[in-house]
Amino acid sequence: MMNSRSAVGDSELTLQRICGEYLEMPGLQRVTGTLAGRITFEESSMMLYADRGGDDVSDVMPADTTGYILLMDTGDTPTELMDVWQVKVKTCSRQRSTDAATMWMVQFASPSGRLPAEKVVIPAAA
Repeated sequence: MMNSRSAVGDSELTLQRICGEYLEMPGLQRVTGTLAGRITFEESSMMLYADRGGDDVSDVMPADTTGYILLMDTGDTPTELMDVWQVKVKTCSRQRSTDAATMWMVQFASPSGRLPAEKVVIPAAA
């Protein structure tokens, strides 16, 4: 399981955008209605800085790891709300550049096929 209380800091996070389809309902009526269709998740990834000592995201999020990403918009504050995304790590690879610090790109999939849990109360630290 991934460390649920790690801060992302100056890193970049692109988490699964949820998209829905509409299904047309043709009939003999003059007005055509629609129904909500399938929901899909777009590609998700996170960019995190590599650590010179090697203590970085590659240790807690190797490929094929299943865990959770917690989005705490107000910080790790008990009784505030967060969103909980179940994810499976597809890849965890270094991104190197001659003009920037080395970063790790972690790509995710949604293994459960379920929507994220939204507005979950952040519990007090044990």
